[in-house]
Amino acid sequence: MKTFVLTLSVLALLQQVVVEAGAGDEHSKLLRPVSIRLPSNAKRRSGFRPVAVLPSRKGYVAPPWPVRHTGPAKPQPDIAGRTETRNDNNLQIINGSNATMGQFPWMLFIAIDTAYFCGGSIISENWVLTAGHCVDGSKTFSIVAGSIMRTGGTESTRQVVTATAATAYRHPGYNPKFVDNDIGLIQTNVDFVWNENVKPVRLPSYSMAIDMMIGKKVTISGWGKTDDDVTHEGSQSLLYADLTIADGSICFDHYGDTWIPNKLCVNTKADKRSTCKGDSGGPLVMKEDDGLWTEIGLTSFGDLEGCTKNLPVVFTRVASFLEFIEATTNIKARE
Repeated sequence: MKTFVLTLSVLALLQQVVVEAGAGDEHSKLLRPVSIRLPSNAKRRSGFRPVAVLPSRKGYVAPPWPVRHTGPAKPQPDIAGRTETRNDNNLQIINGSNATMGQFPWMLFIAIDTAYFCGGSIISENWVLTAGHCVDGSKTFSIVAGSIMRTGGTESTRQVVTATAATAYRHPGYNPKFVDNDIGLIQTNVDFVWNENVKPVRLPSYSMAIDMMIGKKVTISGWGKTDDDVTHEGSQSLLYADLTIADGSICFDHYGDTWIPNKLCVNTKADKRSTCKGDSGGPLVMKEDDGLWTEIGLTSFGDLEGCTKNLPVVFTRVASFLEFIEATTNIKARE
């Protein structure tokens, strides 16, 4: 896969998109974990100017948005947010635990252009939720469900579906300079088949858009890197970690106006656990009082200094984008 070095404008220089050599997918292609890392305010004030390394996007034309539907929006399947198992021990994502089959049945491994990978989640029979920077300019997607193994999984529930840029939608307001509106949707070529290891995650309600969520216990999951060593690959098995939503002022103090209220902040200094390269687009879920799991956020960006420095991590707040999701997928969200 060819890449090119792009010297960005002063604003765009605030961002670094990182891709690193990773392990082969099931077709033995090299896959590189994708992430966005931003410098802190202190780095910016010191005159730091990162150079972004981006995959070539020649010939890409964004599909139209929104999708027009002829019928009324329908709610998610009744099984949304239901899970078979739950482990509450945390071992050493960064400092994460190994997930078990059925624990996160909505979790997806997304191979992009046979070169990169992100995380994502199932929200209906044929719709996937992920980060905007995971679909922006990407042309093909191979999506694995029903497996906790990144490669070589042999589970009977393992399913592989595909999609192309024609059915991949990033938010129309996505701004890579400030990582604003970092959310995307992918429509698959065939439906997922529900079983104990393949189920949709529940979408948040509209009312959650005004809930600050501070102090809420949440869980992240993904196959991303487990340290900052550039020679290391992403995790072969699915990892998860329990975190706590922090006051947005922590991320605002660290990242400046890159953080706005349509995002969620996690202070990894307090939790000692974090996302890393390759976790982009993966779900941030919360168990609600009814026992069901809701995706309140998705992994967006962290600090340029690295994943193991206990620095704040920012997630896209899903409840702020329910109108985009409904207009694109025809899925009716809860009020």
